Amino acid sequence: MLRQLLLLAALLGAPSAGDGGVAGLPCVCEAGGTGALSAYRAGPCPRGSREVYFAGVNIFDAWWIGSGLQATHTYDAPSGQRRATTYDDALRQLDSAKRSGVKVFRMFASLFGDSQLHWLQNATEYWARMDRLLDAIEDRGLYVLPSIGSSDWYMLANAASAANETKYDLVVNSSSVSRALALRYFGELVSRYAERRAVLMWELGNELNLACNNPGHFCGSPHDKCYSAAQMSAYSAALVATIRAKDPRRPVSSGFSLPRPYAWHQEHCPMKGDCPADPGSGYYTRDSPAQFAEILAAQNGAVDVWSAHFYDNTSAAPSPSCWFPDCVCDASVLELAASTAAKHGAVLYVGEYGHLSTPATREFVRSVLSTQEGNVQAGGAFKFSTVWAWACPTHRGGAGPNGSTHCIVPSDSYKQFPRESASDSLVQLLAATNQRLNPTPRKLEADDFDLKQGSRRFKADDESAPDPRQLRVLYAAVLLDSSAFNLLTAVTPAMLIALGGGDLQAATRSLAQMSAFSAAVEFV
Repeated sequence: MLRQLLLLAALLGAPSAGDGGVAGLPCVCEAGGTGALSAYRAGPCPRGSREVYFAGVNIFDAWWIGSGLQATHTYDAPSGQRRATTYDDALRQLDSAKRSGVKVFRMFASLFGDSQLHWLQNATEYWARMDRLLDAIEDRGLYVLPSIGSSDWYMLANAASAANETKYDLVVNSSSVSRALALRYFGELVSRYAERRAVLMWELGNELNLACNNPGHFCGSPHDKCYSAAQMSAYSAALVATIRAKDPRRPVSSGFSLPRPYAWHQEHCPMKGDCPADPGSGYYTRDSPAQFAEILAAQNGAVDVWSAHFYDNTSAAPSPSCWFPDCVCDASVLELAASTAAKHGAVLYVGEYGHLSTPATREFVRSVLSTQEGNVQAGGAFKFSTVWAWACPTHRGGAGPNGSTHCIVPSDSYKQFPRESASDSLVQLLAATNQRLNPTPRKLEADDFDLKQGSRRFKADDESAPDPRQLRVLYAAVLLDSSAFNLLTAVTPAMLIALGGGDLQAATRSLAQMSAFSAAVEFV
């Protein structure tokens, strides 16, 4: 009887078949049967949900346009006519994304430069306009990653006062006017939207790390270099603490690019001359893979979602942007980033990648998505991505009459410029990738079980079949002698399926956890 009670407790206490995510790691979860998403700093997913992954898009300018507070313009195709954007342009972006099957997107969630004065001068009106846009996002069943903004608060400080501060002051000086403004805005935004179901996770800002250890004039530093990785991480930690004080559940992404190809050397070497930390090298020497991994971890130390922005710039002038001494710019860089994140208990989010202008760069997009798929299937850390960029009215036509090289502009929602003609194939690729990342869970039926044999009846071509040995553990637990334990007479195959949520893959994980327990109590 004791063994029976212990086994029943193990069965009812085991994670439901549908749970997913590694304990302690950030995860995005889909509620069973509803498609509703939520993200958690530490997995696994709650009972009755499963872990999912996304290949989303950047609708980076939706707030710039939707606010009506920042002057932005677009170009209509095919005429190339320039005009001011309107709120309807922002809604059109959202509608076209939903129509194309997009579910998750990244958006800049503050205005650029001194346009952010609108927040200081009339906060009520500012937040009412953002409320309106969040309502529109929510009404369409979309999910947003607000990239709050970590770089430009010194511009606002200088516009609003006689602060005369720089980006260096923002990052390094915790008592600066710009730092106070950043923390205030982060607190107000997160507090206001922490209960919004459309907010999937938070992001600090955009590519603050690209100025890290650069020559001092890049950030207004009084020294020969900009802020160090340690100084940037301390600033990031202050922003993260502000977020978590208001919302302890959601993960936080850094919003960083991949480190510059020579970021480790910039951190450890003098700007001129030989480098004592790596003899024979210098300030602009490309990092080794080990050095890349070290500086990647140092820059992202304050967050649980490591961000990487990654573009195919091998033909960039005057020198190519590539990594490692042998000049690598392919998806193997992301594989190293993912494995490094995994070793540090974090996940990887490729928040920007793309360019559609040539067949080679379109193939680059395919390689990034293929790498994400493979990494997910292998249980790796590269869980999320958002391609650059969706519709992007503020970029369209800016490159001339042929249109932007950056924008995915679906033909069912917009007339296209010539350079946007590859958009539809990328839309299809994103949809196919998301389907493979998140296959529809196979539902178990009562007649799938042979209770007498204690094994699952599978078709010969059923590649998703769990190990029958694991299933026997479960059957042993529920098919106890009803004369000795009357409570179990009501356990039926249908109830077993309901307990598991019908998710075959997740059921296998739960059964594997139970098998060790059943062996320990020596149930036969």
